[in-house]
Amino acid sequence: TTGNTGQAFFFHDAARKKVFIRFNYRQSSPFNQHGTVSNYDQVKLLRAHRAGNNGDPWALFISTTLGSAAGQLEFRFPEADPAATHFANTNLPAPNMNGLLGKWVNVELMVDMTTSNALAFQIWINGVLYFDYTGARAIHSPSTGTFEWYQFRGTTNSMQQQSSDWIDQVGISTSRMGP
Repeated sequence: TTGNTGQAFFFHDAARKKVFIRFNYRQSSPFNQHGTVSNYDQVKLLRAHRAGNNGDPWALFISTTLGSAAGQLEFRFPEADPAATHFANTNLPAPNMNGLLGKWVNVELMVDMTTSNALAFQIWINGVLYFDYTGARAIHSPSTGTFEWYQFRGTTNSMQQQSSDWIDQVGISTSRMGP
């Protein structure tokens, strides 16, 4: 990366179609507690933006679903396939962010939009692959795509109480970095 371009934003030196991003993340305990359940809220943990810092080609979320899926990681391609939400699909069960409150969590993801109509991504949590949508490339929607801005923890919707979270050790690369 060429540097931090303001609160929560990082900017590439040129538009990309494939990227690896690694960062450490920690939520306070409790995090946005609602009753006895933490993380009632949706945290937009990492989003990509197009040139000019607009558009939303892909995003990593912490689930808003209160109850059984609260704290679950979800991945979306809002511009290409807005109705689809993708969940962990390998090495299950995947860690739930609510089970990791107060601890540093290493997250690395790879997003590949180099092949039109065949978007792909992988996500590792603490070095273990939990999301692998690469082989058959299950996401088949048009992609006009490049991205060059990354927004970390840009939005937390409908806060129920005071919460804190932190992001550290950000790495952006053309190859996997590991935890």
